[in-house]
Amino acid sequence: MKKILTTLIALCAITAYSQETPNTHRIEGTLIGAKNGDRIELTAGRQRESAVITNEKFVLNFTMAQPDQIRLLPPGGGMQFQMFLQQPGTVKFTAELGTTNMGRGFPGDDTSRTVNTFTNVVLEGDPVKDWNFYTNYSRNAGEGETRGRGREALIATIKQHPDSPLSGWLLNMNLSSQNQYEMAKELYEGLSEKGKQSHYAQLFKRTLDEHAKVAASKGAPAPAFTFIDKDGKTISLSDFKGKYVLLDFWGSWCGPCRQSHPKMVAQYEKYKDKNFEIIGLAEERNAAIEVWLQAIEDDKIGGWRHINLRTEENRSKREEVLANYNVRAFPTKVLINPNGEIMMTNVGSSAEIDAKLEEVFGK
Repeated sequence: MKKILTTLIALCAITAYSQETPNTHRIEGTLIGAKNGDRIELTAGRQRESAVITNEKFVLNFTMAQPDQIRLLPPGGGMQFQMFLQQPGTVKFTAELGTTNMGRGFPGDDTSRTVNTFTNVVLEGDPVKDWNFYTNYSRNAGEGETRGRGREALIATIKQHPDSPLSGWLLNMNLSSQNQYEMAKELYEGLSEKGKQSHYAQLFKRTLDEHAKVAASKGAPAPAFTFIDKDGKTISLSDFKGKYVLLDFWGSWCGPCRQSHPKMVAQYEKYKDKNFEIIGLAEERNAAIEVWLQAIEDDKIGGWRHINLRTEENRSKREEVLANYNVRAFPTKVLINPNGEIMMTNVGSSAEIDAKLEEVFGK
């Protein structure tokens, strides 16, 4: 009986270890210039860990459910350092504790801020091998502005690491815009089956499927709708047949939505006498009607018709119109031609729609 019990305990220990090991991570760090008793902090999703530095050394042990990004915060706070861990294991982290000038604080504050940062960082270990490739390629690829190098590094990393969870994460974090659908689709399809099974690649696939619906809607009849506008009048899409119509799905709470309004005001003034109309469809969440109306006034967008999808008379049809136009983020803008067909849909940036309007009406 004792032998059986011992065997069972051993089996339980092995089972527990096998369940824990896939998620176990360790960072063995050296931070040159740190003092004894300084504390370094780690953020991994919602998890927070910290370690005391002794003789410039520290160790952080933690677990994660799947490969993911983590961040390290230097002693005393300051600039975070981020890395992506593609598999469990040990990372050797070596850096110097430095400072950087963050410039001025709030407007009107002339005081520059100096904060702690990690300098001359070196990462070693299998968990960060693809991350090292990405950061090194980004640092060294080509000439010109940082964004260009970053894009080149992004594409190269995904193409050269089709099995890596990092590729799914990069897709999810950088290519989730509708405007990047064709490139994103090509890069996703280039992943191996293993790469497509990673957590972030699966999240990205859902986004890609939604973008596919939008892409397929180009040239299709624009779904009809009828609502009550801010003045209490009935408004239907069919009222605008024979015109170019720009649907603006926005909200008073949405910064990017409102940042796009000055450009839209200029477009409206320029094209309103050339068979062009705008309809604003606001997703106001739980905001008061007064907040929405004040946003219209503040942004000087009262020249066109406005619908609040959350008002009592409109909310029953709210989900239908959002689903019909595949609105998953704000702002979403949809351009419809005089035949009532969808010409294009932009999520976030409206650069393509802006260019199309110039093409149709002239600069």
